[in-house]
Amino acid sequence: MVKKYYEILGVSETATQEEIKKAIQEVKAELNKEPKIIEKNEEWRAWLENCSSLEELNRKKQEILSEIKTWREQQEGDNSNLTEFQTHTIHLIKQQLNKSPSVSNSELINPNWEEEIKQAETKDAVITVKSQVLANIRNLRALKGQKGRFDELILQARQPENWDNYQNLEKILKQIKELRSSDAYQEKAVEIQALESRLQELDPSQYQKTSQDFLDQQVKNNGLTDSNMDEETKKAVAEANQEPNNPEKMAKAEEKIAQNGADNNLKNLLTKV
Repeated sequence: MVKKYYEILGVSETATQEEIKKAIQEVKAELNKEPKIIEKNEEWRAWLENCSSLEELNRKKQEILSEIKTWREQQEGDNSNLTEFQTHTIHLIKQQLNKSPSVSNSELINPNWEEEIKQAETKDAVITVKSQVLANIRNLRALKGQKGRFDELILQARQPENWDNYQNLEKILKQIKELRSSDAYQEKAVEIQALESRLQELDPSQYQKTSQDFLDQQVKNNGLTDSNMDEETKKAVAEANQEPNNPEKMAKAEEKIAQNGADNNLKNLLTKV
């Protein structure tokens, strides 16, 4: 083992104590200088002590010192040109806002993101703010997109060729029902109710089957079965199926289905965790 230390330090067995101490301090200083790679230090030391040849030892010594040097240069580079990186990131986020005219800066969870980026002390801190803001923009864009989709579908339903045609209106209402989980669904409740009433006017008997089909599809979309559906939801669905022309019972059943599905998803997630 003593010979290995001589070899790894790059000195001969006849080296003076001063030469040995100097070599030891050189490698120890490199290994201990960077606390963020301390986990590797122990791994490297163990590897060095168990090497079986001079060639391996010398190669590993150079590998260690080279890796430390590379890591240090990378760390220094990560925070070099920080101002330029901050400016670039701000520009990127503003570009995304410009591409989403329906999303305003005041709607963001963190409307002061630009100031936070300017005050960030590292690139990692800048990236953290950037990720949060861009995710927020994407979510708002999706939400606004759903609202726009609702407006589009309702406007489409009001066209004479659809308003007076049961099959066409049924298809449009089905697309609207598929957006049941969206916040926009509640906001458009009055318009949705008007479409359902119109279908009922056009063909009362056919509307019963349509309503039941909508409920069955919603049950399926929420992953509900007889085994995982709670009693309140079962009761609401049964009452709605008995009176499919009753808008209040249909609305109650839809709400119960959506809530039951959300509860089940949460329970499944907690179980996995």
